[in-house]
Amino acid sequence: MAHTNKIKALLSDLGRSTKRGVKKCPSCGTYNGTRTVVCKNCDLLLKPNNKRVSPSEVCSLLTSSSSRIFSYIMSENIDFNERGFVHFPGAKNKEINKLDTGICLVHSCGRSFDSNVLKCHESVLNTSIQSEPCKHVRSCFDCNTIGVSLKIDQQVLESFRVPQTVKQEVWSNFIDKKKPYLQRVSENIFVVRCKITTQNPLGYLHCIIGKYNRCFCCTTTLVTVDQMDQIPDLNTYFCCHYIACLSAIASSRYMVQDFEKNLNPFVSISTLSATIVQLDNLQSNKIFL
Repeated sequence: MAHTNKIKALLSDLGRSTKRGVKKCPSCGTYNGTRTVVCKNCDLLLKPNNKRVSPSEVCSLLTSSSSRIFSYIMSENIDFNERGFVHFPGAKNKEINKLDTGICLVHSCGRSFDSNVLKCHESVLNTSIQSEPCKHVRSCFDCNTIGVSLKIDQQVLESFRVPQTVKQEVWSNFIDKKKPYLQRVSENIFVVRCKITTQNPLGYLHCIIGKYNRCFCCTTTLVTVDQMDQIPDLNTYFCCHYIACLSAIASSRYMVQDFEKNLNPFVSISTLSATIVQLDNLQSNKIFL
């Protein structure tokens, strides 16, 4: 009893509790510390990266497999031709070093491994590739950047002015057990999980969204955000992967502000803002119930 009274006396002059030192995630409503960069619940990026982005962008992807996959895309050239992925089989739970053999699947690389669906999973590689890794493989050795998993809110997705079949495909892909479906690897570059094909042997592809727009699946040329209005039918020009990225952006209050021009052709910003406020209120009610 004396111990309890001692504790009460010690805490008696602390004043009423406040939310100082914590902040609410705009996406899921979870409270995080003010210095938190990524939400502990939904992995949303809470702090923008104001540092200059390097022309050579390498990022380790979040995967559910036993391999490590890195996204590589050279943003120095406007056409983004030097892009792709680097695959380290069986290296999931360890640091990548110079002794590891990476399979380069970067477009325009003279050392790129055969992108045949079956050959990309072979364990025996060419000796020259093992002894002399290309610059794309070497860039992964010192990579400390990890992709940020993005969520899609179904109510936000339903507000998009796209065919219902596209919405259904996006949602079914998002709720698939193979997580994550979407990742943000840099300021305007996203990685989407897709079907394994000869062009995408690892089951991932890149989407560029921002001043320039392109999904390396459905489009053959870059489209500036100002050229969007000149495209007769955006629904047939962009595929479900591009719409998936936009719906993830629209599900985050923080990202909506940065990509408002990209969202305008597909969804009403005023309707979207009202939806986000409604979702925030629902989340707040859940927290205090």
